[in-house]
Amino acid sequence: MAGRSGSIRCSSAPVARWAALRRPGRSTSASDSGVPGGTEPGTVTNEKRSTKGRAGAKATGRAGSRSAGERAAAVSRARRRRAPESAGGGATPDADAGGVAAAVAPPSLPPPREASEPATPRAVRSEVVLLTFGCRAQQADEEVLRDALVERGLPVLDERRAADAGIAVVHGCVVTARAERDARKTMRRLRREHPELRIVAAGCFARLAGVAACRELGADLVLTAGGPVEAARAIRERLAPAGGPGASVCPGSAPGSTGRHRVPLRIQDGCDGRCAYCIVPQVRGRARSVPVEEVVRQVERLGAAGVPEVVLSGIQTGAWGRDLDPPLALSDLLERLLALPRRPRLRISSVEPQYLTDCLVGLVTGEAGLCPHLHLPIQSGSPGLLARMGRADLAPALELLQRAWSRCPDLAVGVDVVAGLPTETERDHEATLALLERLPLSYLHVFTYSPRPGTPAAVLVPQVPERTAALRTRALLRLDERLRAAYRERAVARGWAEVAVERIDAGGCGRGTTERFLPAVIVSREVRAGTLVRGTTDGLDADGALRVVPERTPATG
Repeated sequence: MAGRSGSIRCSSAPVARWAALRRPGRSTSASDSGVPGGTEPGTVTNEKRSTKGRAGAKATGRAGSRSAGERAAAVSRARRRRAPESAGGGATPDADAGGVAAAVAPPSLPPPREASEPATPRAVRSEVVLLTFGCRAQQADEEVLRDALVERGLPVLDERRAADAGIAVVHGCVVTARAERDARKTMRRLRREHPELRIVAAGCFARLAGVAACRELGADLVLTAGGPVEAARAIRERLAPAGGPGASVCPGSAPGSTGRHRVPLRIQDGCDGRCAYCIVPQVRGRARSVPVEEVVRQVERLGAAGVPEVVLSGIQTGAWGRDLDPPLALSDLLERLLALPRRPRLRISSVEPQYLTDCLVGLVTGEAGLCPHLHLPIQSGSPGLLARMGRADLAPALELLQRAWSRCPDLAVGVDVVAGLPTETERDHEATLALLERLPLSYLHVFTYSPRPGTPAAVLVPQVPERTAALRTRALLRLDERLRAAYRERAVARGWAEVAVERIDAGGCGRGTTERFLPAVIVSREVRAGTLVRGTTDGLDADGALRVVPERTPATG
């Protein structure tokens, strides 16, 4: 689960995703794959800094090299083959009843066929594959979208069966330039490899890039507003054939049965922060909280479905409740959820330092049903740099963290940190390293600063040279390795752990995540995915996962 520095990429199997999308016999190199990979607090991926900025969209059609007669014939064939897609088309955004600003692109011409290749178009299908990049909030949106699609008769396929799908939804991320490039590459490759696939652009990328850019990348439907339920309605109405193949709920696709055993649940969206380097408020809007009763209902539903862990997620999770009437705090919601008679294990995805409170710390360190794990996006340890970036003072949060560690010495705490922010000096960098070395942290989530057009930091001077930022990133990564190794050793010495089993490996052993956010392997072939297993620790395996011997065979749920 632990990785290396860089851009946020999508959850789920990192490499198998693109293996399913490639045509048989064609290889995919790591450099051009655009593969979304798994990440969450504590999981990082390598990102090389880029000075290219946002890539311009390029048309990929090759019709210009053909005669007028050939082009006309190709257009005619494409229209016959893809008539359902163009039925609702318009060049401008068209808001449906659910508030989704959507535009249906005109058909994109497939690459010319060789003369020997039979021109037999595939039957129109309504199976959907979801490709999600980015943070826990986007992953949570994917879960809701998946259920909403299934409820509307659109089966959702595993990513490894993407070649069998008729519709692909690309939830793109824009936190870094690398993430945005990944979304663009994904859409281009889908269109090139699967010309008959209906592509939906969604998520933060669609909101920021806009309809025209997404259409040039090959999107047939662009969703720039509304939530996942409205997105499912638009997909059903605009792209899915009525009564077409796969238009009924297939076994294993029932709402809530996604196969994911640690489920992100979005309790909040949007952000009221104005960090100089961040594009997120522009694409997610103001902070908005999901009402208490709706969160309770969803947690109860997931508990009844046997989900072992729910990760409470948001763009600014710690700000939950501030916009409600009357205003509430995240700790109020947690107390309500912890009182439920049947609920999964709960985890907080992340908390902004300014929203860390003594009450919240007390719950995280003292409640058995809440994972003893905090993740804070501190970004830098330099007060001056934080002020220049529009960030809050860290001092109150650091005092609360020290109090938390005094109550619970083995509390897992990870942080986000960004190397190479504009105006960052060597002294700022050294202050960050000194702070991180002083704290008993479990891991770092390291980013290299990536300029985002339209943000104040993108034009702030001086910008840190690319080589300097890379050196600072490597220094933070070396510290991250030391912190992770030390925390794993402390976990072994603790003597016990509780594991949410997420999958069964090739050897028949359970693999999952501990309450303190460590990867673990259950040393038993008598466990099953989707259970909580408590046991004694027995060292580390070759991959650094904590070995856990179960106390007893877990009860089936």
